[in-house]
Amino acid sequence: MLNWAIIGCGVISINHATAVVKANGTKLYAVCDLDKGKAETLAREFGAEKVYTDYLELLRDPAVDVVSICTPSGIHGEMAIAAAKNGKHILCEKPVEITREKIDAIASAVEEAGVKLGCVYQLRYSAGPQAVKQYIETHDLGKLLFGRVYAQNYRSADYYKSATWRATWDLDGGGCLMNQGVHALDLLRWMMGDVVRVTANCKTLSHDIAVEDTALAIAEFTSGALASMVATTAAAPAQSMVSLHFEKGTIDFYDKECHGAFLDETLPPLHLKVEEEILGAENKAISHDSHIPMVQDLADAIREDRAPAIPLSEGRKSVELILGIYESSKTGKPVTL
Repeated sequence: MLNWAIIGCGVISINHATAVVKANGTKLYAVCDLDKGKAETLAREFGAEKVYTDYLELLRDPAVDVVSICTPSGIHGEMAIAAAKNGKHILCEKPVEITREKIDAIASAVEEAGVKLGCVYQLRYSAGPQAVKQYIETHDLGKLLFGRVYAQNYRSADYYKSATWRATWDLDGGGCLMNQGVHALDLLRWMMGDVVRVTANCKTLSHDIAVEDTALAIAEFTSGALASMVATTAAAPAQSMVSLHFEKGTIDFYDKECHGAFLDETLPPLHLKVEEEILGAENKAISHDSHIPMVQDLADAIREDRAPAIPLSEGRKSVELILGIYESSKTGKPVTL
């Protein structure tokens, strides 16, 4: 039984606590938040034994085996490094950090300590993306030519006012791309491979915030395929889409369904509808059960002494893509990753 702890008892901590309670061989042992009331509420709801307000004190507790880091993005690094130095395995919310340098520092600490670190991209485990990934890997669709991602999210002014770290460069790392669009961009990269070059334009069109609420980018992949990427938190109603165009047809997945249309009539049909949103365009739409596969995978990786399914290297690539988009928008030039 692995004793799990959660650092940061905000909105997403419910997903981590639910997952730890429901996964096999894991127990929610401790929670931590600067706001003791938040920590005590989470502990009562999910049966945690210990409550901390100082994460360093929690990390010194020898009973803790694994920590979920659910704090603002810009402080993930310092907490992950401290966790590694104290011998704790780590499940880190997206993005794993907001700069390459901080991610590389985490990698060094994790490697030196010999602990496991898994990155949270729960949409990879949703029914739609799983079905699409399996279909691509088991059927001949011809050359992958082009992809599209449209991450049409909506966030209100009240959402941005709900926490002082939101929509800041130093703690949120950016706006509609780094916080919300990172999920859809990660899915596109998971399906299409590594990006080698991006050209982009990012603007703040609707909200009174310091970071972008609308972004457009063109990406070139190592395979030679191209993709268009659009992300926003200014479009209502929220609706997201990812499309993949092959020589033999097209696969689309939307918020609650995915389907394929193929030139080759011998290919089996692809159509799936689900109750839970595939792309999670609205914050409230993400199921509390969405993190169970990631908690289970990290627990199994620890026991089997293998890499987690979404290791730090994968988290780094998704962040590097977004940083490249920001740089291209700032300079007005293509950026090679």
